[in-house]
Amino acid sequence: MEKDCPFCNTEQMEKSAIFPNPDKYEDWETQGNVFVINVLAPAMKGHCMVIPRGHVECLSELSSTEVSELFRVAERTIEKLKGHFGYEAFTPFWLVGRYRTVPHFHLHIVPDMIIKSRSQEEKEATKLNPEQRENLVQELRTVLS
Repeated sequence: MEKDCPFCNTEQMEKSAIFPNPDKYEDWETQGNVFVINVLAPAMKGHCMVIPRGHVECLSELSSTEVSELFRVAERTIEKLKGHFGYEAFTPFWLVGRYRTVPHFHLHIVPDMIIKSRSQEEKEATKLNPEQRENLVQELRTVLS
């Protein structure tokens, strides 16, 4: 637990502009070492976060058991959101680097964020030609090796 982390400290959460009433949000779902809250300024209706209770700054700090638990709760949350809101697709993601506002790992679950926001023309416009694909593959092999 980190004293200044709003995900670790209820008192900090109450002071935070992100979570003005943590009791209201923390009741969404709790399973073992993971909890789910909604987001004060959601990207879409139903946008929520799955958060480990123990303070970790990145996914690699979690054990394989904790990662499994986190994603099981995420999957169950997605199923509940599908049933309630009728969404067909979800984009789970986490932020790394400068855009992350809380230094405590959390998985965002956003309904239909990417799937429905791009038209077929927009998808076609971002397709790579064979040469571009090969260059990207080579670049990724270099970076990831």
